[in-house]
Amino acid sequence: MTADLDEAREEFAHGWALLDGLTLRSKRSEEEKAAAARIRESLFSLTERLARSNRLEIYDRLTEGRTRRVRVDDLVYRAARDLARPRSHARGSRP
Repeated sequence: MTADLDEAREEFAHGWALLDGLTLRSKRSEEEKAAAARIRESLFSLTERLARSNRLEIYDRLTEGRTRRVRVDDLVYRAARDLARPRSHARGSRP
């Protein structure tokens, strides 16, 4: 997963930089809104591909090597808590 993640980090950083470079959502032109939608879709697709290609490793990590039974709702919570980018890296309120 590390190699995939390293490549994805660069793509995510580039996508977030592009979004950060746009004007505030409420002041975007139609062209900027369309560009933002394409960027978000690209980031979503990257996230989905990364999660699908590493699903077993992710599951192992969330269940401590499959030694713990974890309810689905707890898996989602753990994934959000443990796998999402840290809040210190989160952007402001401008998605």
